[in-house]
Amino acid sequence: KCITVFWCCFAAYVDAGPITYSKPSVVAAVRGEVTLPCRIDGDLGHATLSWKRIIDDTDTSQIRIYHSTFASKPDESKYVVSSYSLTIKKLEFNDGGYYKCSFESTTSDVKQTAVVVVEQPTISFVPAIDTLERGETVTVSCTANFASPREAYMNNISDSIPKLSLWIGGQRKGVVSTEWSETIGVASKLSIVNPVSKVDYVPKKKEQYVGDTLNCTADGNPPPSFTWHPISSPGARTIHKSVLPITEKMIGDNKWECRVADHTAIMKKIMVEFTVGERNK
Repeated sequence: KCITVFWCCFAAYVDAGPITYSKPSVVAAVRGEVTLPCRIDGDLGHATLSWKRIIDDTDTSQIRIYHSTFASKPDESKYVVSSYSLTIKKLEFNDGGYYKCSFESTTSDVKQTAVVVVEQPTISFVPAIDTLERGETVTVSCTANFASPREAYMNNISDSIPKLSLWIGGQRKGVVSTEWSETIGVASKLSIVNPVSKVDYVPKKKEQYVGDTLNCTADGNPPPSFTWHPISSPGARTIHKSVLPITEKMIGDNKWECRVADHTAIMKKIMVEFTVGERNK
């Protein structure tokens, strides 16, 4: 899930100078945030400031995000306007498009800057097994989804494509734009190390009973370590294993966090909320 964000900044005031930007493109991440600057040289006085999102490639379809003379303000959990700049929080796929800053109604000195949004790169192996023996082969692939500006709106599009590096056995094997793969022969036993991923728990029930268990699961090689950490619970003690036993001390409302760490100390976690009761005898 990636997005592309463009923005345009317009100025129209008798004392306003040119618009400036710090860089031609910015890399941002899904679920992150980005700030679109609209810096104007000169005194703007009482000029009206507005931010709009352009839905298509023309100005005919626009959504007003902010207008300085209107009483209604944008949802500040999503948009924040400060010193003319617009900050977009919690970036989603459908946030892509053009964003226009304007003062008054006449436009001049039009510029645009692109935001390239990239996902965390992933590595995969074919065959997808943990250990290979001497003489076998494995295809290693490194991929990352990203969104970049369309060529019609950016001349040096290749300059804004993220570059990935794939390392095998401590040696750099390639620098890629979107994907790289290579089939390698195994000279001796090869152990494939995978970071912790796909953290989950079972069963997914809001009501638990004394004697039940909650099981935290995750992928990873070597096998990751598990810790159940109480956030709020009547029976609050940390459990250093994947299985959380439901005891009488936990009767009532509970909030726990399953924390999973791999050999590199990378940790992922998942929050679990449930209520504990006694079974009818």
